[in-house]
Amino acid sequence: MRIGVITLSRIKIDQGTFYNLQDVGLAKALAREGHDVTLYRLTEDAEDQVMEDGVIMWFHKVKGFGKQAVTGFSFLDETMERLICFSDNQVSFPSLCRWCRKKRIVLLPYVGVLYSNSSNPVVRIITDFLVKRNIRQYRNRKVYVKTPEMETILQKFKVEDTEIVPVCLNEALLHKNVSAEEITSIRREYGYQDREKLMLFVGRMEPEKEPLEMIHVFSMLYRKHPEYRLFMVGKGFLYEKVKTEIAGMGLESAVQIREQVLNKEMWKLYCISDCLINLNRHEIFGMAILEAMYYRCPVIAMHAPGPDYILQDENTGYLCATQEQLTERIETVMEKRTELQDTRKRIETSFLWNTVIEKFLH
Repeated sequence: MRIGVITLSRIKIDQGTFYNLQDVGLAKALAREGHDVTLYRLTEDAEDQVMEDGVIMWFHKVKGFGKQAVTGFSFLDETMERLICFSDNQVSFPSLCRWCRKKRIVLLPYVGVLYSNSSNPVVRIITDFLVKRNIRQYRNRKVYVKTPEMETILQKFKVEDTEIVPVCLNEALLHKNVSAEEITSIRREYGYQDREKLMLFVGRMEPEKEPLEMIHVFSMLYRKHPEYRLFMVGKGFLYEKVKTEIAGMGLESAVQIREQVLNKEMWKLYCISDCLINLNRHEIFGMAILEAMYYRCPVIAMHAPGPDYILQDENTGYLCATQEQLTERIETVMEKRTELQDTRKRIETSFLWNTVIEKFLH
């Protein structure tokens, strides 16, 4: 089958260097099954076209505001049979619907969020107003959703034909066998001793990810447990404030912080960490959670749509309602890593793209 995959939000052309990209993973899984796949990514900075793992990847420069793209769709292949669209709250979605209807192409929207998380209140208000146009289009077709909560939200808007398809990992990027000797070597590479216990925080340095709360939680724990360490990965407008907070609390020797770590290197951090912490109370999904589970790094997360869907509390991870519960669970895991069900098995059976792509094809 000739299939297109498109993400309507604008990105920077090098984004895949530092992130496990959902649309890329889906496109490559479809190509591995023998389909003719073209991936379209809308960029704010450059044009390019490459072939990678059997997928034609077309980077198309468009105008827009923030992550919202304002574009026509004459650049799309008119001979494709299906177009899977990461549509969410993108204002260009109704225009894409009209184009696909005119070309008689089956359009399959894939939705993870409806309302804007922008820190700019003007962008947020405009986007939330315009998303009503998307909802009208969603009522007219089958919609694939990333979480049960998103399905419930759409059904409240009378979008009745929905199916849950979880976001997954790209199997080709995973390191399947990592020895204890390798883990010891990687800990030395990052400057950690055997007695030190490592917490990992992965997320944009933005308010909803709560990086400042992470510093405060770590500071409380560090006073009781001087062997604890924290590694933070993420960039954003709070990055410098987080660094200042670390220095102000005298934590420079216990906390490492980096704006970016290459995606191909992130597996090392999951392997050497004693737990991954997720504090976002609005987390839509959580790719870092999936990656940590694959590498058997215990996940401790605040309740949110994504963690609540992915994790089975005290079975494949830990879900927390309060900061007090969070700190207690961190101590429990750090002091003696609690035995969990094989989290890698859960990923391999439910959260790899090859396990779900048939849902887009029937």
